[in-house]
Amino acid sequence: MTNTGQAKPHIDVKWENYMYQKIVCHLVVLCSISMLSGCVSLF
Repeated sequence: MTNTGQAKPHIDVKWENYMYQKIVCHLVVLCSISMLSGCVSLF
């Protein structure tokens, strides 16, 4: 019973980390795109 109890939270943590990484990657891409467009508009 302890094994199944430990397996489920482990999967949840992996899923949360995966979603967190996806959100961070999206934010980085959006920031880089906005900065690039800002630099282009300056010139």
